[in-house]
Amino acid sequence: MGFKVTGRSLWVLDEGKEVDGPAFDESGEQVRPGQMMAKLDGTRYRLQVDALQARLNAAQQDLESVRARLRLARQNLEREKRIFTGGAGRQQAVDDAQSMYAQALALLYRPQNLIEGG
Repeated sequence: MGFKVTGRSLWVLDEGKEVDGPAFDESGEQVRPGQMMAKLDGTRYRLQVDALQARLNAAQQDLESVRARLRLARQNLEREKRIFTGGAGRQQAVDDAQSMYAQALALLYRPQNLIEGG
């Protein structure tokens, strides 16, 4: 009998016995196609799934945080442009706001790539 994955066996029907022909369970009933004959311990795989789920949750939270930062940076940039266009602002303030927006935009793709499997 083989498995697609490795792991610790919790139980096996007729462990260590060569089966040539029909197999029988503990109560003497013939094993039918599709009936469980062994069970692997799934702890290792559940732990991996839990760890990956935690990473996904953290990446989703990071993504939301970066999106909020991007919205704020966009609002600041638009405000600085309006002030500058109105003649009351400085080009340096617009440049700084543009730089903050570009940084926030760059941050957006890092957690998004983690979520999408990158």
